[in-house]
Amino acid sequence: SRLNNDQKTIAAQANLETAKQELTSLVGQEIIPNKEIGVNEGDIISLFNSEMNNDLQMLNTRKSIMQTSQAVTKSGYYPKIGLFAGVKYAKPGVNFIENDWMTYGVWGVNLNWNLFKWGADYLKSQSQKAAIKAIEFQYQNLINQLKTKYDAAIREYKALQKQTKVAMTARNLAKRKMEIIQSRYNEGMSSVTEFNDANLELTDAEINMQRQSILLAIKRGEIDYLSGKPINEWSTEK
Repeated sequence: SRLNNDQKTIAAQANLETAKQELTSLVGQEIIPNKEIGVNEGDIISLFNSEMNNDLQMLNTRKSIMQTSQAVTKSGYYPKIGLFAGVKYAKPGVNFIENDWMTYGVWGVNLNWNLFKWGADYLKSQSQKAAIKAIEFQYQNLINQLKTKYDAAIREYKALQKQTKVAMTARNLAKRKMEIIQSRYNEGMSSVTEFNDANLELTDAEINMQRQSILLAIKRGEIDYLSGKPINEWSTEK
């Protein structure tokens, strides 16, 4: 949750301030950690694009198929009209004088309307209409769920960015402290215990830094997934 992320950030910053004070006391002056290229809070984050989501695309396909099927069913509402025409050569029985063979044309209109089938088609069309409405509801509900998860992932990602920056600074301080303790130890001014404690502190800081980087990368992948971005375009940077 957002409150939990804020608490983690505040705790990490408090620990960082303590480490700064300890290092300042050790060397007698304020130590400013070296700046490193790390987390960029202004980096490009995948924008939410519902049209690219596979589940939503499948629902759209189902809807299109159902709409086509409904259109075919509705065509059964109306009477079937057929036209026909032709040319014949025979004794049509209209030339009473000569009663001879002759060429003549015929044409006509055929009308067919099955009222019993019309009722069945109407019920089927209403059922298809209800199915389309259900798909539309599922579609909108899924969009809302994805957008909610996407927005939450963005907030968590930004919180992790802050925590990672704090972890990076803490690692730099621990590294600087280790360098100072080692120098003093080599000169006989620091004890083995101080050396081991500083080394352990640096190890913990390195592990925490790697952990934060991994969490950041995982959250970035989650954002790429929720945004609908194709998997081959997902971010692989830590």
